[in-house]
Amino acid sequence: MNTSPTQETKKWVPRPLTKTCGVCGDLATDVQHYGSIVCYSCRAFFRRSIGCAKEYGTCVRGTDSCVVDQVTRTNCKKCRFRKCLEIGMKPGKVDMSRGGGNASQTFVKKRRSSTESKPSMPTKYLANETQSSESSNDHEPILTNMDIESLAEECVLEESQLVDNLISRTKEDQDSSSFCSLSISEPVVDFTLEEEFRVYELEAMKENLFDGCFKIFLGFPNFLENISKTLTSLSQGESCGLSRERVLSFHRKTRNYLRQELVKGGVFRTLLDSSFYVFNNVPDEVRIETFRFSLGVVDICMRAFMKVNSDKEFFIEQKKAAGIQNPTLQQIVEHIFPDNRKALKSLDVYAVAIFKSPWARKLEDEEFFQRTLQTVGEIVKDDVKLGTIYIFLVLATPSVDLSQAIKSDPALAHIQQDLTLLLYRYLKNKHKDTEVASNTLNRLLKMIGDLHRCRNIHLFGRIEQEEGEDREGGVGSLVMNI
Repeated sequence: MNTSPTQETKKWVPRPLTKTCGVCGDLATDVQHYGSIVCYSCRAFFRRSIGCAKEYGTCVRGTDSCVVDQVTRTNCKKCRFRKCLEIGMKPGKVDMSRGGGNASQTFVKKRRSSTESKPSMPTKYLANETQSSESSNDHEPILTNMDIESLAEECVLEESQLVDNLISRTKEDQDSSSFCSLSISEPVVDFTLEEEFRVYELEAMKENLFDGCFKIFLGFPNFLENISKTLTSLSQGESCGLSRERVLSFHRKTRNYLRQELVKGGVFRTLLDSSFYVFNNVPDEVRIETFRFSLGVVDICMRAFMKVNSDKEFFIEQKKAAGIQNPTLQQIVEHIFPDNRKALKSLDVYAVAIFKSPWARKLEDEEFFQRTLQTVGEIVKDDVKLGTIYIFLVLATPSVDLSQAIKSDPALAHIQQDLTLLLYRYLKNKHKDTEVASNTLNRLLKMIGDLHRCRNIHLFGRIEQEEGEDREGGVGSLVMNI
């Protein structure tokens, strides 16, 4: 079928997730992958296992009967692979859609080799391949005939290499006013369905953490009573009735409690491990020290998202736009205002009481804090997916003051690279412009260092700072932001 140059190609619409994965129980499409209905995460796991001829000889628990669900599916590869086979996934079907045998693996290896020796050739080849498929394609692509993960891997190899270089420069330049810009060549494939699903997983992890923290706080003496009084006062246009000293005292108590739980392996540690399973391969000591610092930066980041969305009319809408999904808090709001869940207006502050000027010992610190949070907020605004990817990248970025062993840990560095690439590809898909995506990525990466400084100003540069306060604090009130 002939098409004119100006005729738009028919847009591919992803299949809805209407089924349940036979391996982990997550959402899946109605298309069989390698012989069975599974989610995209388990599909990718099975393909990698077969394509790379992986052998999983040992069960992590030694029982060969681990529970495999959405949270635990990355814990034991042997049990996950066994379950793939039990539900009917067939190794012989892997890569059949790409020419049979192990064709795609061989192709990717050749692709990687040519990328290292001749960077321009793969881009040219893939561009020609795309043009050819577009000119001959007069119907919607069929998902079962297209290996999305393999195709995505091929098209982003060059981007990954360039992002690697960018991460290295970012770490060196975080405290520098000058920052090198990056120009990334035009990728061939848009944001894939599997990448979209990864963002949904990150959103679910974030919501699980925020809601879990709030449930922990409900066990604190008088917490529910105080939050109810605060919300009621705010709904009536009155001050919250809590002094800055009292709010800061609560923050210190929760920070100390959560820090102890993190180190000792208590409820909060369990919540983190179950929520952020993407960090499971990071050594315990590296993960703990990184989280002790970066969770406080996440708290600062979420305040920026709340403040920039103060133009929303109601508090519930404001939190939703900021990406703070907290079902437990929403139930409390609906309980306090049973006849009018929108009685509480949005809050045009970074937090109640504690950031009312003057609050920092130095005026320039206050100005830097406000300028940084305003910039981050304006970049993300109400793009919850962008904010979620960025939050996880912030979480995975340790302070420059931490040990070299932590900063150079390969597992943590791999997560940073993976999230940075995901962030760039999301921005490219959003803006449809590589230069805009590259510039926005550069700005966001540099802002991480500025957010680190804001975290330290909030904890250690306040007028009310207590003498000898713990310099490793920072596991703040992640779910409150009021």
